[in-house]
Amino acid sequence: MRFAGRRPRRWTAALRCPAGRVRLTLQLGVRTSSPVTIRVVALRQGAPAGSARVTGIRLLGVRAFRPAATARVGPAAASRRAAELVRSAGFPAGVSVQCATSGVVVRGRADRTFTAASTLKAGIVALALARDRGTVDRGLYAVVEPAVVDSSNDAANRVLVRVGGGSAARGTRRVNALFRRAGLGSTHLDGPYRTAAFPGSGPSRKLTSADDLRRLAYLIHRAASTGDGALHRAGLGRHDARLLLGLMLRARYPGVVRPGAPGPVAH
Repeated sequence: MRFAGRRPRRWTAALRCPAGRVRLTLQLGVRTSSPVTIRVVALRQGAPAGSARVTGIRLLGVRAFRPAATARVGPAAASRRAAELVRSAGFPAGVSVQCATSGVVVRGRADRTFTAASTLKAGIVALALARDRGTVDRGLYAVVEPAVVDSSNDAANRVLVRVGGGSAARGTRRVNALFRRAGLGSTHLDGPYRTAAFPGSGPSRKLTSADDLRRLAYLIHRAASTGDGALHRAGLGRHDARLLLGLMLRARYPGVVRPGAPGPVAH
C-alpha cells in the first residue's frame, strides 16, 4: 500500500466477496486538505488483472470518526454570549452548536422557527439511504449526489418521489415521520421543492430551527461514527452515513463557515 509514493504509517484493509462480487474496505491513517483519487489494482500471479479508480475521496484522518459524545448543556456564560450575538445580529437568528468530542451544546434562541429552504435535503437523502440500506447503486447515487452537492431542487424531488414509492406526497409523509422519530420537533416538510414539475402554491412552509439542524447534523455524525442513534435505528447504516457526510463535504457552494475554518466543513 502506497499513498503519494509513500507507505502510510497506519492502514487497514478488509476484503469480502458477497455473491461473487468483491468489496474492499480500506482505512488510511492519512489526512488531506483536498479530495484525492485512489486507484486499486488487482494482481494475479504478479500481473495486473483489473483495476478501479475512485475520485473525490476526503481523507479525514484516524480521529474523524471517534465515538460521538452525548449532548450535554455547556457553560452558561457561553450560551449568554450566543444569545448576545443573536440579539445584536439585526435580523431574526438562532444559534445551536454542539462539540462532537465533548457533547457540549451552546444555544441562543435555538428554538426559534425559520423557513428551512435547502437544509432539509440532508434529511430527505438520509431517508433514501436508510431505505436502501447498504445497497447504494449507481442509480440511487446519481439522484442523491446532485441533491446535496449542487443543492438541486429537481434532484431532491426525485429522491422524495423515490422514498415515496413513486409518490411525492407519500415521500413527504415518510420524511416527516423520520424527523419525528429523530426528535426534530420544529421541523416540517410541506412537500416537494418548488420547480416546474412541482410548482406548488404560495410561499414555502418548510420549517426548522437551529436546535433541530444541530440535532440532525449530530445524528448523521453519530450514525457515521458510533453506529447508533435515532437515524441509525431508522436504517441509516454507518457506511451510508459516511457517504452522506462525504456529499456534504463536496457541496459546491461554500456557505458562511467554510471560508473561515482550517479543516473540512460538511455544508
